[in-house]
Amino acid sequence: VREITAPANNFHDRDMYVFALDKSGVYRAFGGKPEKVGSRVQDIPGIDGQALLNAIVSQAEAGAGWVEYDIGNPASGSIQAKMSYVVKVDDLYVGCGVYKTAAARQAA
Repeated sequence: VREITAPANNFHDRDMYVFALDKSGVYRAFGGKPEKVGSRVQDIPGIDGQALLNAIVSQAEAGAGWVEYDIGNPASGSIQAKMSYVVKVDDLYVGCGVYKTAAARQAA
């Protein structure tokens, strides 16, 4: 998890970052932002963090896959649709998300 978090290791790109959560919702890794480690997904302003955690855990326990949710975009300040690909690795839930508008532009 230290390797994921270290800014020099490039596990982040603009508003995309690799993250690792434990089952209680605590960030154990956060790509490029060591100050986020130890914070909780339930404390993210503007979203139902517990519902997001439940969705991440449920999907990852069933198998790797996508979770969709609305979250504030720090670059624009607006609430946007985002999707994260999540997988369970040992006792952590690891994922990386992208705003759906960016994914739609990529597919076009």
